[in-house]
Amino acid sequence: MCGKIKQVTLAATERTRDSLVNEPRNSLAFSEWFLLALLLIVFGAHAFLPAWRTTNTDFPNYYLAAMLHRQGTPGGGSSATKTTFRSISL
Repeated sequence: MCGKIKQVTLAATERTRDSLVNEPRNSLAFSEWFLLALLLIVFGAHAFLPAWRTTNTDFPNYYLAAMLHRQGTPGGGSSATKTTFRSISL
């Protein structure tokens, strides 16, 4: 009977020792996940949401230039300019 008690005590001591060895790993993993969550929150609050709310794009500028070019007015200026551009491109 005494041998079983020693085995149980020894097993409990080994588990306690293993948990003490693994505890820094667990706290490091927790710290990494916490830091990741914090950085995602900061990114979302300071970068993603403001960018989502405003539209900063050059698409209208490129679209206008493409439409002017398709209509045959690459300069988009007066008719004299259009003639000059057409004569150069031919």
